[in-house]
Amino acid sequence: MGKAAGLVPCNSLLRALVMVHSIGFFCGSSNAQQPLQVVGERMLQADIAGLGEESHGYATFNTLKASIVSRLHEQRKDGALVFESSFTQGMAAYLLQYPLDKRMEAWLYPFWNTPEVGRALQSFVTKEEEKQQPFLLGCDVQEDCRYVVFSQMLQQRQWVSRQRALLEKADSVLQYYIGADYSRAVMNEEEVHLLHGWYDSIAVEIRGTVADSLALLLVERCLQNRKWLCEYLSLKASKKRMYFRDSIMAVNVLWLKEHLFNKSPVWIWAANSHVARRKLEGKAPQWMGEWLQANPHYSYYAAGLQRGGQKRKERPGNTPVYDIRFSSQGKFDAVIFHPSPQKIAASQWKTRCP
Repeated sequence: MGKAAGLVPCNSLLRALVMVHSIGFFCGSSNAQQPLQVVGERMLQADIAGLGEESHGYATFNTLKASIVSRLHEQRKDGALVFESSFTQGMAAYLLQYPLDKRMEAWLYPFWNTPEVGRALQSFVTKEEEKQQPFLLGCDVQEDCRYVVFSQMLQQRQWVSRQRALLEKADSVLQYYIGADYSRAVMNEEEVHLLHGWYDSIAVEIRGTVADSLALLLVERCLQNRKWLCEYLSLKASKKRMYFRDSIMAVNVLWLKEHLFNKSPVWIWAANSHVARRKLEGKAPQWMGEWLQANPHYSYYAAGLQRGGQKRKERPGNTPVYDIRFSSQGKFDAVIFHPSPQKIAASQWKTRCP
């Protein structure tokens, strides 16, 4: 890398980052270790930082990402962690004050609902209890069969009663499109218009029943996401759905940054495809990372985890060291390679429907 790489001294964050189970990046031993120090420092310095993974379901990637976000949070206690999981389901589980294990089950995509990830998230929950606001969130407009947690929250908190029938009608429509089978049927324009009206009526009621200003802000944003969900479900082409989904994920991240974390960093846990930044100047944004990169108000840093690379050397105890590559023009500011990541059990992929 040389001096031009901007290498920084080893500190407690970076020592913890590099000593992660079977992936060994040890500070102070050689230049091979210093690039990960740069990744950690730059994620701390960015207003928004995306931490991707080539594909979901790798225990090795979960291990490294859990360690990274845990150590980042040790350095910046005011930082927020945003998952590529439902904005609405995540907010509902937070407002229901679920314990962390139940909250993860009601919200996170199942390949991230592991004990190891849960341990890394506990410090964010502690911060939530201290500040009385969420620090563990989702950004995805997409929902699955756990969508009912939002209605459960509104009714248990007694925020919806007069419009309860409309809420139940909306759920019955969603059941067809995002129920257990997730049929990928396309919602028609009349249904979209109808559900938009129902959610607008529900919004009118909650403005008179939710006394807490933060809770009202969050619930209104959930209702807006429900309206976007209807638009998402009305799109026929898979690429249109994906690009619409990513644009809304970016909008949600920027909304969270503006309304809750204006002076705090936001770290995103998602797939590589979603956090990858703009590749070429002049290209219209399509993916979340491209939208975030194009935003002029906040700095954005993108790092990805990927299969491949070469094992560079062995440490005592057969702890391997792997490639980290930087780029000023590619999809990522940094890519961390692992030649043989281990997959999680197939049972961990199954969503548990209520």
